[in-house]
Amino acid sequence: MTELNTQATPIDQATWARREYFYYFTKMMPTGFTLNVDIDITATKAWLTKHDRKFNPAYLYLVTKLITKHPEFRVGQVDGQLVEYDVLHPSYSIFHGDDLSISSLWTAYDPSFEQFYQNYLADQATYGDHHTPMPKAPQSANTYPI
Repeated sequence: MTELNTQATPIDQATWARREYFYYFTKMMPTGFTLNVDIDITATKAWLTKHDRKFNPAYLYLVTKLITKHPEFRVGQVDGQLVEYDVLHPSYSIFHGDDLSISSLWTAYDPSFEQFYQNYLADQATYGDHHTPMPKAPQSANTYPI
């Protein structure tokens, strides 16, 4: 199992190149954003089938890997201090077919697909049947909803 990376570097807002945008979009015009992209998953799906792998953990891994490459997506706050996290971990919903409820679960990101895949399977085995809103307690603020 991957050790949870919660490392964050403080951002000096006095010299941060994005400070004016941060101020504008958090104080003058508070907003959030959602990103939707159409992608062709044909080759990915074929690879997953060939290697007997599930789609959802691969999807979570690929999106998290991409987000991790962009510091702009890894900004957060720790005790009021603006920080840039080293990495984000995906937080996702799982569906319980027997009672039609959902739970929010997260999995520690690892740059190795195989390790992340095993982390995901371990989380599913440990928490997948727990019918509560958050069966796995959050351990860090550096998760993102997907």
